[in-house]
Amino acid sequence: MTAPSSPHPDDALHFARELADILGERQGSRGYRDILRVARVVGLPAMKLAARETLKILDADGLPTLDGARRRTPGGVFLRLVFEACSSKERRRLFGEGATMPKIFQSRAAFRDRFAALVRDHRRRVAAERQTRGETVPADRQRPSADQRRATGKTAAADRQRPSADQRRATGKTAAADRQRPSADQRRATGKTAAADRQRPSADQRRATGKTAEDRR
Repeated sequence: MTAPSSPHPDDALHFARELADILGERQGSRGYRDILRVARVVGLPAMKLAARETLKILDADGLPTLDGARRRTPGGVFLRLVFEACSSKERRRLFGEGATMPKIFQSRAAFRDRFAALVRDHRRRVAAERQTRGETVPADRQRPSADQRRATGKTAAADRQRPSADQRRATGKTAAADRQRPSADQRRATGKTAAADRQRPSADQRRATGKTAEDRR
């Protein structure tokens, strides 16, 4: 077996598709999908290293399962090497939340160390590229940072904040005061009560003004 010679040297997914084909993983199979997932997480340099290590093992005597019952498939050898060399976080991302640190290692320590270093380099490059892309966003579309909002005295909480009770008291306004009807004492002071507002003039008042029921007939 020979490693894939991808015409796209910077395309980890293209390399992964060719590798999966060389390792005999049928397109759409679980092994095929797993190899593509590895490429997305670890990057091209680590993929190439794991591919070379896999082919060396296959050209020798292969790799048995942990119980020694059979030899691993070519795709299984590749995935086992990646499983052992990944960090705990990457292992859970690639193989599920239940994936734990292997108790038995079948790969060389030198390979695992080099693989981990290449993955760290890949992650740093990806982070730097994202930061660079973020700096090219037009200024008029950029949201102010938290520090910028603090400098201008504006924060999301401050923008949404209603005046405090003390502030409303200082301005003489409270929610209760806004809705409050004049008290009975206030209405008496102004000579108005609810009863007075609805009260018809008495007979004496109508006589004093010269108006009686007869005037309305």
